[in-house]
Order: sequence, then C-alpha cells, then structure tokens
Amino acid sequence: MNRKIIILIPTLDNSGPARGALAIAEVISKKYETIIVTQKNSKNSVSPNYSDKFKVKNFDSGYRDFRKIRKYLKKELSEKDALISMCLSSDLINAMIKGNWIRISYIRGDLISNYRTDYGLIGIPLAIMHYFMTSFFSKVFSLSEKMKKDIENYSLSRAFVIENIIEEKKLEPYRSSYLDKNKSLNFIFLGNLNNRKKPLEAIEAFNQYHMNNKSSVLHVVGDGPLKVECENLIQNLNMSEYTYMHGHLTDPYKILSSSEILIHTSLAEGVSRSVMESLFLGLIVVGRDIDEHKKLLVDNNSVKFLDTKNIVSALNKASEIVRNNNGSLKKNLLPSLYCNEEVSKKILKSIF
Repeated sequence: MNRKIIILIPTLDNSGPARGALAIAEVISKKYETIIVTQKNSKNSVSPNYSDKFKVKNFDSGYRDFRKIRKYLKKELSEKDALISMCLSSDLINAMIKGNWIRISYIRGDLISNYRTDYGLIGIPLAIMHYFMTSFFSKVFSLSEKMKKDIENYSLSRAFVIENIIEEKKLEPYRSSYLDKNKSLNFIFLGNLNNRKKPLEAIEAFNQYHMNNKSSVLHVVGDGPLKVECENLIQNLNMSEYTYMHGHLTDPYKILSSSEILIHTSLAEGVSRSVMESLFLGLIVVGRDIDEHKKLLVDNNSVKFLDTKNIVSALNKASEIVRNNNGSLKKNLLPSLYCNEEVSKKILKSIF
C-alpha cells in the first residue's frame, strides 16, 4: 500500500525545525512519498536545491493562505497517510483541518521556557495551551525524555521520543583536520543572537580565555535582537581584532568545520542541531550542563559547565583536548543514539 507523508512547517529557513524537516524528509522519502509544505516563504530560505527524493510546496502568506493550504492538504492526504507538523502555527493548522489522516505533532523544545523568553509572561499559558492541544493528535513526538514528560504533564497525550536528526551526507564534505598543537585555536558561537542563546555570555567568556591565549579567535555566526549589544560588547572589550561577527549565513559549515571548539551557552531549548552538527564534524563542544545534554555531550566530545563562573575553565579543558589531537582528522563525535541510521529506524517505525 502506497502511503504519503506531509511535513508542515512555518517556513523553510535556517531554523532548527526547518532543517530538521529537511533531514527527516530525506530519511522517510526512502520508503514513502514525502512532501514538505511551508506556510510562507522566508527571506532567509535555505537553498532551493533540495533532494530529488521529496517534493517541496511553498505557500506565500501563512494564515492568509489558510484556505489554500487546507484545500491542498485535503486533496493530497487520505486516511492511510500522515501529516507531521512542527511549531505552534503548523500544529494549529494540523488540528483545525478536518480529515481522517494520521496527525502527528513533533514538539521540538521546552515550550514553557522558550515561549516565556520569546513572548514574556503570556508565553507560559500559551505553552500550556500548545501542550494540551496535542491531546487531539493521533501521535506526539518529542526530542528528549524531558520534553516527553512535559507533554504528558500538560496534556492527555502519550509521547514518543524521536531524537533530533541532521543532514549527515550534506555535512561530510566539510570535514577537516584539527590544527597543529602550536597554532591558534578557532572558537565559534553558532545560533540566533537572542536572550535564550546567551551570545553575550559566550563573548565575555571568550574574552577572559583570550587574556591568556592571545592568538585565539572567536567567530559569531547568527543574527537577532542582540546583534547591536554583541557588537558594542566586542568594541568595549577591545576584542574587534579577535572576534568576528559574520551575521546570518546560508552556509555556515565552512566556518564551523574550520573551527575547533563550539561555545554553546544556550539555555534549555531542545536538542541543539548546532551542537549535533559540530560533534559530527569533530568539534569539541563547551555546553551547559542541562537535561537535554546528558546523552549528547559525553566525556570524549565535550566539556560541560554549570554556570557562568565555570565557562572559562571549560574552555581551557576543551583546548587541551583539541591540542592532544595535534593535526589529526576530525572524527565524528556524535553519539550513535543520534546518528541517522538509528534515528531513521525509529522514525519509520513510529509514524504508522
């Protein structure tokens, strides 16, 4: 029996859900007809050169195109098919359109923490409403055990953990070697410049590390509301010569692969794709000691810190790990639990 899976997302930009949708589509298209549907186009859309294994259908205006999206989905889907939605707006559309297909909500973050940061106090009841809305879906997926517990605490749903997934084939050509022991180290911050990602914390920590490691540099890749504050901080610290603001990059992987250490100061958010991509390319990750990192950041691939006071010592430890590799090829440091082969099996088994 031929089955079809549609993945509904707000937009196909460089956000985690969008890149996750592309990675999932690549996996499930090996067995099922797969279509990614976006509610609107984005000025930061990823390259239009998608895999020929799945289709992409773009709508232009989000909710203003709701009728067109509804008409398209009702035409494409039958009761033997599945519609996977990611993010609040896509979950709302999935829930509102009548049909007998399998409805799946894929919760990809700590909604209460994320919505509280993004929307203020109103974000807390909004997150609880989003959790409860999943009660009306056929299935609910989460990225981690903590997210699964949150979903089940605030809804009638029974959630299934499907770990995050990255585009390994796309990343492999970028693999490089560690720098020689005597060369300067390249650090990188990769993510949106907002309060949740804590870029100011990363810049300040690198500044302290740099006091005793003058030849090291930091690349800040990303854009967001804290961009000006980041630029001002760098200038005030007299670090402009050693800290480079790259802004948003459609392809950040050249800079990522040429770096040795990722500074991941983000608060609880989900299982970070930037961390997974960094580990896959062999970078050592300095990351916060949070629940989502327990299985992802392990002894051989990272140094974890508890709070701001511990970051600099974590950067020093990470530097030692890199220098001990002394010019060798960067190996894939991603735990097997998160590798495409393992996650693919889980996804294909769980949808139908």
